[in-house]
Amino acid sequence: MLSRRSICRLRLPLLPRYQSTYVHPVSKLGQELSEQLASGDTNELYSSLKDHLEKFSNEMTDPTTLQRSFGLNAPLVQFLKKSATDKESHVDPYQILNTLCDYKVARSPHFEVVLRHLLLHGSPQDVIALWVKYLETIAENPNAVSRSFNNRNGNNDSHQTNVALTSIAYLMLPEVKPDFQMLCQILQVDQSSGQRIPFNKIKFLINSLFKGERKEQLTENSKSLFHQYVNSDKESFLRQLDGTLQFHHLQDLYNQYRGGSVDPEIIAKFMEKFLLCNNPAGAVKIFNENKALDSSSLKNMLLIAVATLPANTRNVRLDRILAIWNSLIKPAGPSASSYASLVQALGVSKNFGALQNIWDEEISEDLKKDPVVLEPYLTAILKDNDKAKFDEIAGKLPADITSIDLINAVLSKMVKDNVSNEKFNSFFTAQFAKREDSGLQKRPNIETLAVRMWANYHYAADKESFDFLKSVFQSKKNVLKVNAIIENFIRLAPSIDPVHKLFPQVKEPLDTRKYGAFINAEFTKPGGSYERAEQIFKNFLEDSTPHSKKIDRFVLEPLICGFSELAITERDPSFLLKVSTYYTFASKVNLELTYQTVARILHSLALVAKENSGKFNTLQQQFVDLFLKDMGSMKNFSPNTRDVETLRKANVKIGEEIS
Repeated sequence: MLSRRSICRLRLPLLPRYQSTYVHPVSKLGQELSEQLASGDTNELYSSLKDHLEKFSNEMTDPTTLQRSFGLNAPLVQFLKKSATDKESHVDPYQILNTLCDYKVARSPHFEVVLRHLLLHGSPQDVIALWVKYLETIAENPNAVSRSFNNRNGNNDSHQTNVALTSIAYLMLPEVKPDFQMLCQILQVDQSSGQRIPFNKIKFLINSLFKGERKEQLTENSKSLFHQYVNSDKESFLRQLDGTLQFHHLQDLYNQYRGGSVDPEIIAKFMEKFLLCNNPAGAVKIFNENKALDSSSLKNMLLIAVATLPANTRNVRLDRILAIWNSLIKPAGPSASSYASLVQALGVSKNFGALQNIWDEEISEDLKKDPVVLEPYLTAILKDNDKAKFDEIAGKLPADITSIDLINAVLSKMVKDNVSNEKFNSFFTAQFAKREDSGLQKRPNIETLAVRMWANYHYAADKESFDFLKSVFQSKKNVLKVNAIIENFIRLAPSIDPVHKLFPQVKEPLDTRKYGAFINAEFTKPGGSYERAEQIFKNFLEDSTPHSKKIDRFVLEPLICGFSELAITERDPSFLLKVSTYYTFASKVNLELTYQTVARILHSLALVAKENSGKFNTLQQQFVDLFLKDMGSMKNFSPNTRDVETLRKANVKIGEEIS
C-alpha cells in the first residue's frame, strides 16, 4: 500500500510539465477580459465579470484568493477606462469599482481611473468620498497597494497619484481656503512617520489635466499649500531635498518654493543639491534670484558653485573664487563655515597650492581644530588631490568623524591605494556602528554605497561571478536609488573594466539615465571605446518596446558630447560626422538639446576649424552650416564669444543672428 508521501514522490516528475501550462482561473478570466475589451459590449462584460467573480467567491476554498490575486489588475484598468468613455454603457466606472471592492479585487490603479474620471467631471466632493472608501479598502486588503506589484501594474505609483488627485479635489472645493493641516487630516498623512504629500505629482497633474483660469487657480492654491508644508516642518523638507535623486524633481521643488518669503537655509540646500546634480550654473542662478537675502550661507555656496563652473584653466577658477571671497565674504568677517566653503572650493577647482597656502597662512590654529573646517580640508586633500596618499593623511583624521563626505573620501582613497580589505572593513564598520544616541547615528548615503560596491568588487577573489547589487544589499526594483548608485560607481571606477562587468547585471529594466551613464563611461574611462558606446545605444533602441520610455536627452547627449570631445582630443574632423548623426537623430525625435550640449558642439567646431584652417569636406560642411543655422534661431542661448570669434578667424561663415 502506497503512503501519501509515496504518492507525492511518484507525482513529482510530472509537476514541472503541468506547472508550465497551468493558468489560474483568475488569470484566465483576466486574459479573456483583455481579449473582449476591444469589441465587447460594456454592459455584457460587466454582467459576465460579476458572474465569474461570484462563482470564484463561492467555489474557492481559500477566501483570500481573490484578495491576493493580481491576474485581473491590468484588464480591469482597461475595463474601467472603457466604461468611462462608452456612451452606450448603463454602468459607470464608480459602480464597477464598487463591485471590485465587494469581491476584494480592487487595486490602486482601479481607484486612480475613477478618481480621475470624477475629477475631470467636476465632482471634487465625490473624489473625496471615494478617497475615504480607498483608505478603507487598503486597510482591509494591504495587497491593494502592495509593493510586490510595483513592476507589474504600477500600484505603488498609483497610490501617490491617488493622493495627488484627492489633493487637487480638495483645492477644487467651492470657496476653499487651502489649509495644509486640514488636507493632512483628509488624506490621513502621518508626517511623523515620514509620509509626505506628493507636491511634484500634484503640479504635474494640474498642468496636464487643466487649462486656463482653473489651472492658474489650482496652481496658486497648490503653491500656498506647499509653502505651508515647508513652513510647518522645515527639517522634514530639508530631509526630502537630501533624498531627492533626480534633477527634474529638484527643479520642480525649487520652482514651487521660489518667490515670496523664503528661508536662507532652504535656498542654500537647493544650491547644494544643484551642485551635487552637476548643475553649478543653476546654483549660481539660484543665488542671483535670492541675493537680496544677504545670507552668508548663500555666499558660501556661491564659492563652491563658481569653483565648479566650466573654465579653461584652474587659474580662471581660482580668480573667480578669490573674487567672491574678497568682495562678498571677507569684508563681513569669515566664519568657520565660510572657511570650510573656501577650502572645498579650492579643492574642487584643483588649486591645491592656494589651498595649502591659505591653510598655513590665513586660518587660525583654533579654526584648524574645528571639525567644521578641518573635515572639509581633509576631504579636499583625499578626494580631489590624486597625489595624496592615505598613509599620509590617516594620522590626521579625527577620532570621531562627523562628515559623511570625509568618510566617503577616506574609503575611496583606501581602495585606490589598495589598503587591505581588513583595514577597509574595520574603518567602515567603526564609522557606521550603532550609536545609543540615534541623533549621532551615521548612515551610508548613495556615494557610500557606491564606494562600498567598488571596494567589494576590488577585493573580491572571484570577480567573474561577483554580484554587484547583492554585495550592497540592493534590488533593481528600487530604480531611482540603484541608478544613483550606478552613476556614482561609474564615476569612482578607475577604468572601464568594472563598468563592463556591471552593465550586464543592471541593463534591465531599461532606463535612459542609466544607459546614458554607461555610454558616457565609454568616452571618459581609460579603456573605453566609442564603438561600444554606440553598441550600447543600439541595444537600447532594439530592446525598447512601444510601452518603453521614449528616447530623451539622457541617453542621446552623451554620444553627442562624447564625439564632440573626440573630435578635439584626436584632432580628427571625421568625428564631426558622428556628432552630425546623433544631432540629426535628436531632431527627428523632436528632442531639444540642452544649452550645455549645444555649447559643447560649438566649442568642438571652433577648435576643429582652427586646427584645419576652416576646411571641411562636403558632409562636414553641411553639418557645420546646419548647426550654426539652428544655433542662430535658439532663443535665450548666448554662444561663447571666443568660440564664435575662432570660427570667424578660420573663415567659417557665421550668420548675422549669431553675435
